[in-house]
This record gives sequence, C-alpha cells and structure tokens, in this order.
Amino acid sequence: MKSFTLNNPPAAAGTAGPAWHGIVWLALTGLLLLSGCATHQLRDVPLTPGYAQPPSQSGPLFQVAQQIEAQNGAGKSTYLALSDNLDALRWRLLLADLATETIDAQYYLWNGDESGRLLALHLIAAADRGVRVRLLVDDVFTIDSDTGIATLDSHPNIEVRIFNPWQKRGSTWRRVTEYLGASRQLNQRMHNKLFVADNRVAIVGGRNIGNPYFGLGDQYNFRDLEVVTAGPVATDISHSFDIYWNDDWAVTGEAFTPPGYEPPPSDSIREDLQQELQASERLEQAGLGDLLRWDDLLPQLVDASDTGNVWVVFDDPPTAVANNNGVRKVDKLAGLSKQYRHDVVVASAYFIPTNELLESIQALTDRGVRVRVLTNSLASTNHTMVNSGYSPWRRRLLKAGAELYEYRGDIHDTSGIVAPGIDNHRITLHTKAIVIDHETVYIGSLNLDPRSMHINTEMGMLIQDPVLAREVMRTLEEDMSPENSWQVTLNEEDHLVWESAAGKVHLQPARNFGQRIADFFFGLLPIKDQL
Repeated sequence: MKSFTLNNPPAAAGTAGPAWHGIVWLALTGLLLLSGCATHQLRDVPLTPGYAQPPSQSGPLFQVAQQIEAQNGAGKSTYLALSDNLDALRWRLLLADLATETIDAQYYLWNGDESGRLLALHLIAAADRGVRVRLLVDDVFTIDSDTGIATLDSHPNIEVRIFNPWQKRGSTWRRVTEYLGASRQLNQRMHNKLFVADNRVAIVGGRNIGNPYFGLGDQYNFRDLEVVTAGPVATDISHSFDIYWNDDWAVTGEAFTPPGYEPPPSDSIREDLQQELQASERLEQAGLGDLLRWDDLLPQLVDASDTGNVWVVFDDPPTAVANNNGVRKVDKLAGLSKQYRHDVVVASAYFIPTNELLESIQALTDRGVRVRVLTNSLASTNHTMVNSGYSPWRRRLLKAGAELYEYRGDIHDTSGIVAPGIDNHRITLHTKAIVIDHETVYIGSLNLDPRSMHINTEMGMLIQDPVLAREVMRTLEEDMSPENSWQVTLNEEDHLVWESAAGKVHLQPARNFGQRIADFFFGLLPIKDQL
C-alpha cells in the first residue's frame, strides 16, 4: 500500500489553523482542482459507542505516573511545555511505543508525509502488540484518502472515525455541490488536538500531524507550543475525546471503504510504510536515529512542576450547541480577563479582534494591566487572507493601549524549530497561548479570530502553575524579541511603524510584492466573519 495517508493537504497553501472553508475556498478549489478519480457515497455503518478505559495499572507510563505521585503527592498533575518541534515528534513516538493498553488521538489534520507516516507506523506497531488505538480526524482535507482511512480502520485494534464528513467522496466538485446544500454544517470543522496514552500521559496544544509542525517542512515550518501532562488531568482530556468520539457527526472508518476495495493485511501495510520511510532523504537528513532516543524525555516530565490547578476547556460539539445542551469555550473563558492584575501576553497565530475584545483590552490597560499581543506579520503568515482581516485592527489595538508584536518569519536562529539537516528557514507562528500575571497559562488550539471563537470547535488546558507560566513566558518573550519580531507602534504623525533588529519600516513587512497585492484583494472580500 503506497503513500498511506489520512489527509492530503493542499500544496504550499498552508494546512493549519482557521483558513477559509466557506464557499470561496470550495468554489475555487472545485474549479481549479477537479478530480478525475472514482466517486462514491459514504456507506451507512452504525456507530457503536466507545469510551476511554481507566488509567493503566502496569507498564512504563504507569511507572512514570507512580514516580510523579511519589514525588509530588497523590492527585496532582504535572506539566511540561513542549516548544521544540523535533521533541514534539519524539514525544508522540515515545508514547506510542510505551503504551500498553490504549492510545487516543484527535486532530484537525493528519498529513501523509514523512512525519504522518512515521507516527502511523508506530501506532500500527502498538496495535500489533494489543494496544487499542482510536483516531478521530476532521474531514476537511481527506478528499482523496478513503482507501487510507479504510485500510487503517481494518486493523483489528485500530478504529478510525472521521468528524463531520462529506457524504460524496472522491471528487472536489462533488464536495462543492454538496456544500451548497449543507454549508452551515460543513463549514463547522473540528480543530481540537490531543494525544493520550494509557490514560496516563497526554499532549495538548497547537500542533497537527505533518512535517511543518515537527521541523521537517521543505517550504515553511511552524513555531508552535504544546504541553505534555501526566496525572489525573489525563482522564479529563480523555473525557473530552469521548464526547466527540460518540457524537452524531463522527463516522466510522468502515463507512469510507470504496466499492470493491479490500484492505491489505496489516503486515503489508507495515512493510510498505517501512520501505517508504527508509527511502526518505528528509528523515535521514534530520537524523532518524536521534528521533528514536527517549532516555532524556521521561525524566523531564517526572521533574516538571506540579504546583497548580488545571482545567481542560473545550467546545461541546456543534450538535450539542445546536440543541442548547452545549457550551462554547469562549463562553467558558469569558470571565477570565477580570482576574488579570498586572500582565497578560496573548500569542495567537491568527488574530482578528472584535469590538468586544478591544473593549476588554481597553478596560485592562485603563486599570494598569500591561497587555502584549504576538501574532503573525504579513511576511510570516501562511494564510495571507487572515492578515487582510487582522490588519485594519492594528491602529485601534495600539490606541487601546496594547503592545503589538508581529513575528518576522525570517529569523536566523531556527534551533528548536527547523530540524537539523532540513534546508528551510521560513518560519510561521502557530502558537496559541495566553500567560496571565506570570502565574496562569492557557495552551491549546484556540486562535483569537471569528472562526476559532464561533465556528470551529477547539480545546485546550488552563493551568495555574507559576513555574510553567514563567517557562512559557520566556518562550513568548524570546519570540517577541527584536531578533524574532517586529514591534508595531504609532509615530508622532499617527502612522504605523514596524521596528526590529532588521531596522525600521513604515510599510507592513511582506515576502514579496505579489503577497501585498493578494492581501489587498482579500481585504475587499466580504468574508471577515469566516476567517
């Protein structure tokens, strides 16, 4: 089985974050990328409810949990910030290799590139030794991946479910026509991201599964942030997974099997993946052997801080919200700004304020709270269209008292972002984090833009832990430094000025003139509420 994939991302356009999944995107894609492959309809396969198992009582991850409990006391969770891209991949491979009972993974996209196939190979190996693996992936980029979905789901210990799928498969044009009749539902995507092993250790944050998230991208790589956590909070994360796993919008992988398709045996799947990965120059350049060394990872988690409280905060699925039984995460976090006393730093890869948010910032600065915002510049963003929705707010943000920083994307020190041996230095900010008073930190999938706040579903963790908060703050302040970001200010003539270690400019930094033209035309489109 060649080129195993769960997702086929659009070439070079950027595959993360809110993007624009409305009629404009679908119409353009339908006209430009008409697919000639065979089409079929989703099969009607009943969905059997399934739930997370209790935390494992044996195995390496159980032993780690015991060490943490012995060191910190019963009932406490521990947290470790995960900013290094290659380590983020190593942690996932580690958890897949050490799990003895269960693995649950929920993602917006799972690319069929080297990192996606490498993690899939390790999940198959876990399933081969009896671990129950559940994968829940959004359907936004799975247009030509039905055989991959059906193949992986055919393993006796792996179950795949696809969230909010298109019923008409195999053709972009068929998706366009379906969207015209069901735009409200198909525009709502599951942007949640989590990975839980043995219900003992979990990863939550901003990364999807794909080369740019792990420093292996050849066109750009993401600056991102997650948290590795162990302890009782893992069961809360698993609970959020179960809610989506059993939702009416989740469809079993068996339903995607094309007519007449017979999945190959698992041995064949594993052998094909191994051959493809062994032939990968990219993994060889990055040092595959180093990826498979875990001896330095688990001690970091055991020694991590444990001083605070934690809340897993997630949107209920659209089905629950529509029936007035669910709550949006932005409502759950609504009162948070009232707790700010001294300092708040917001990092949002895609940042499009609202009047309400602007009023909140003004209220904070009026009472002496320092507010700093870090987002992408036009030069660093992987979605030029998002910048067109953000740029009109710059002057109002500054007049409300916020300090504004825009990531440069052409930074010189890419250690921790680009893997060794990978010849790519275009960096895009993908972090979604908030640090409050150097004491409390939010890390998750939520951007501060209309799509994340009102359309897509999101999840994350709110952690009250000064040690973790200070560690995240150091990372964000490094990203806001003149070497890595432009600080945007207003001069005496009320004109915008961008200043960094590269100098001072009076026109927003961009990669090229063509991007400026695109930004201008995107700004004319009436789609700001979809960004």
